[in-house]
Amino acid sequence: MQINALAPMYLTHALLPQLGRAGKGRVLTMASAAALVSNPNMRVYAVFKAAAMSWSGSLRLEREGNATVAVTTVSYYEEYYLAQPGTLSLTR
Repeated sequence: MQINALAPMYLTHALLPQLGRAGKGRVLTMASAAALVSNPNMRVYAVFKAAAMSWSGSLRLEREGNATVAVTTVSYYEEYYLAQPGTLSLTR
């Protein structure tokens, strides 16, 4: 839990001031359909991806209007992400 869920949050929190001072930057979060779709034997992975997805979405909303640092969530789950602003959905 400390590494998979909290480490990215702490690292981003520590680096946001530096990105702001640089005048540009992007926080990129790799999400997964596992955060939205239940799969057998993937519950731990799903929890971490759900945490990343929710955290990234909240950070994006908090940073809205700040042109220096963008927040993007990348996912392979098209149906959900095409409707979400600030997200990028990749299809095969």
